[in-house]
Amino acid sequence: MLEVKNVSSKLEEYKKVFQMYEEYFPENERLPLWFLRIMSKRRNVEFLAFYDNKILCGFTYLVHYKSTTFVYYLAVNKDVRSNGYGSKILSWIADSNKSNTIVLVIEEVDPKYDNYEERLNRIKFYKKNGFVNAGYKLIDKDGIYDFLYKGSDFSKSECEEMFKNFFLGFATKKIG
Repeated sequence: MLEVKNVSSKLEEYKKVFQMYEEYFPENERLPLWFLRIMSKRRNVEFLAFYDNKILCGFTYLVHYKSTTFVYYLAVNKDVRSNGYGSKILSWIADSNKSNTIVLVIEEVDPKYDNYEERLNRIKFYKKNGFVNAGYKLIDKDGIYDFLYKGSDFSKSECEEMFKNFFLGFATKKIG
């Protein structure tokens, strides 16, 4: 069973979490660290680290809004990948938010991209974990992403509201 801890400056692996964040996510997909830290103090945001036998397995950044839990970031420590930790973290998220629809976005899956195989593997992983394609795209200045969800129906309007709320009214993301 995974141990879950809040990511804060008091966390022993605080710097390691941010190193993973900067290494595993492309610059165009990363929010500024100061923004993540400030927003994680809000009641509807959780910045969590996951441990197995005191080994940092991964982290997630969740935004809760009405009946939606949006997985903004999910990363598994590269040193322990292929051991089921991604699935375990997703299970923990679903179990901890049973009344919510779990929503996330992945890079658009299309053969026109150089990393098509990587994108295909990513969607296979999420489908294996019970996620389905919502049929909507997130379009912003950095790219096009596919919405996936698990749980009851996906709410486009609720996701639009969630982005607006999270970004304090300055959301530049469009859902189409």
